Amino acid sequence: MLHRRPRRNRKTAVIRALAQENYIQKEQLIFPLFLIEGEGKRVEISSMPNIYRYSLDFLLEEIAECIELGIQTFAPFPSLRED
Repeated sequence: MLHRRPRRNRKTAVIRALAQENYIQKEQLIFPLFLIEGEGKRVEISSMPNIYRYSLDFLLEEIAECIELGIQTFAPFPSLRED
């Protein structure tokens, strides 16, 4: 049993940078996409300021803009009708 925690992975800044697990890169980001039916629609979600539901035509523009910024992973969330 170890009485002291080994710190061999944190002796130098270079080794710390290689071993760290909490560095976020844009390639790790997942962009949520909220979808609505129709065309030419962009509706703000009231509970999330500056976040919108997009129709397919606007959605493609939003995806293109994200790809230009280096975000390449998306999570689509369709809008479901309440019956």
